[in-house]
Amino acid sequence: MNPSQNLQPAYVLHSRNYRETSLLVDFFCANHGRVSAVAKRVRGSKNKLSLFRPFQPVQITWTGRTDLKSLSHIEITQSFQNFPGLNVYCGYYLNELLLKLIGSGDAYIELFSVYMECLEFLKTNTDQKEQEKILRKFEFLLLRELGYGLNLSVCSSTGKAISSANHYYFLTNVGFIEEQAHMNTMDSTINSTMDVATAPTSSKVNPLFPGSHLLAIAEGNYDNRDALKSAKIITRRMIDFLLNGKPLNSRVLYAQMIKKMSETEMNKMKGISE
Repeated sequence: MNPSQNLQPAYVLHSRNYRETSLLVDFFCANHGRVSAVAKRVRGSKNKLSLFRPFQPVQITWTGRTDLKSLSHIEITQSFQNFPGLNVYCGYYLNELLLKLIGSGDAYIELFSVYMECLEFLKTNTDQKEQEKILRKFEFLLLRELGYGLNLSVCSSTGKAISSANHYYFLTNVGFIEEQAHMNTMDSTINSTMDVATAPTSSKVNPLFPGSHLLAIAEGNYDNRDALKSAKIITRRMIDFLLNGKPLNSRVLYAQMIKKMSETEMNKMKGISE
């Protein structure tokens, strides 16, 4: 990689304190993937710190030949806008996926565009179903960019086209297995290529997916809410597989906020009824 890059479009993913006055900042760049850089002597100024808020669109210039760059210039390309409600946690989720899964030095042009689309959506739209749709779009594209794109149109056990009349199991390192062929395929796979920890032990652990859901997901059609739920299960399994089971902090934070809001609502109801 060129040791110097000038005015690259980027988004701030995360920043943390570094030494006495500096920050370690992770950026997402269209042409260079994840870029980690030291921003020197910025912690004494609120104006400078505001440049490094998560989701801030910027242009950056850096120098350095190692993985850790030295940030030499940063400028805002668009004013910062807060997310309404719980949308910020969806944004944190996107950022955490990028931080933990993409590499540095590789171009992610399409993923950068869809990430930008997601952020623009989250600034204004609080409809949960629409949020689910755009998050699934990002996840499936991320998986494809990482070399783990899913073929939702072909059955891995038979090589035949997925049928809307059939049901399928999903194995993370195999693909979609027709229900009737599942037991034989699972036994042979476990003995050869499959880690026992990922082997399904019951339909509850590894649910059946209707072929109609898989075909709808392949077309990006989420009008059927159950198909949207199936898409979430599939992408979550793949992402957990790539993370080797390590938890995502953004999921934990979101669950905690949902629980806190539910408890608050319950307390309000008690106040009304008592």
